[in-house]
Amino acid sequence: MTTKRPTKKAPVKAGAVASVKDAAKAYEWFLERRKEKFEKGDAESVLWAVHYVIEGKITFPPWLATAVDKAIMGYMTHEYASLDAAFGVGRPKGYRRKSIHEQASRAHNSNWIIIELHKHGYAIDDQLFEVVGERFNVKKTTAKKWYYEAKNSNDPVFQAFERSDVSSQIPEHLKAIADQLKADK
Repeated sequence: MTTKRPTKKAPVKAGAVASVKDAAKAYEWFLERRKEKFEKGDAESVLWAVHYVIEGKITFPPWLATAVDKAIMGYMTHEYASLDAAFGVGRPKGYRRKSIHEQASRAHNSNWIIIELHKHGYAIDDQLFEVVGERFNVKKTTAKKWYYEAKNSNDPVFQAFERSDVSSQIPEHLKAIADQLKADK
């Protein structure tokens, strides 16, 4: 008799959450991925996990409650001088929030379009990166870099969206890009 290995596939398709119970399962899946990253030393995973708990209106899992309590108590008892230190996160010297925020937002939106178009049958290739890059005023190499950085980061939100179901029709806001891809062939 063989045993099946557990899968890390999202239990619920993004955009297709049928009930509060399904949404809770999806957020629990996100939390489990963040727990794995936290156990490997990724301090930001605690902050992401808190976000998932709040957004999903679910109960703090014990590992997260312990991590948050430890950070807060360390700050409140002056073990740490700042919340950055308490949570083990911080911004590097020379950090330029506005430009980094803008780039992260453009990368996220670019990746979402690439994934959505791929689900509708478009190849993830230089042509797609070029067309999407034009939309965000970047070269195809930058659009390609953004996509593969996110894909290789094991980010649970990226993974869940990549695995989600797709609607039968291309969303209205993506039709112009799809038309451009067809015209360029």
